[in-house]
Amino acid sequence: MAYLFGDQFLQDLYAGQQVVLTADYRQLAEWVARGNYPVGLSLVQASVEPLRAAGLPLERVFPDDGPGSTLGGFSVVMKIKGSPNPNAAVLFINWYLSKEGQSIWEREMLETSLRTDLPHNVPDYIIPKPGVQYVDVYDPEFYFGHRLAAEAKVAEILGR
Repeated sequence: MAYLFGDQFLQDLYAGQQVVLTADYRQLAEWVARGNYPVGLSLVQASVEPLRAAGLPLERVFPDDGPGSTLGGFSVVMKIKGSPNPNAAVLFINWYLSKEGQSIWEREMLETSLRTDLPHNVPDYIIPKPGVQYVDVYDPEFYFGHRLAAEAKVAEILGR
């Protein structure tokens, strides 16, 4: 949000708003669905969609005044340099990137795989749309040039 709208937007969004933080995505979705809080930022579909399917009043809102972003959700896989069993890591990564592995991951996490040979049985709002300019939050220039500073600004605003 800082990248798109500036530091003052972050200040206005977070300061004095009685912001509550949690690292538990399920808890966040339940708080909003049950009316504990009227708005939730960064809700993940794997937590939201089961509650919507159960009839709880959750609505996804995507503002028109900013592009989407490409996130890997929980899909980022890394091989640790110098790990004790590098062959097993390579074997797992190859399976994970296979059609079977990505089908399972997509189904369970409701995240879109980059594989083009999958049917993408995920909510429509997850599938990138043609013609939309997305912010690639994994691009090193973005990460080191914008994200780290924005995270520090939010921590400053929240006094953490």
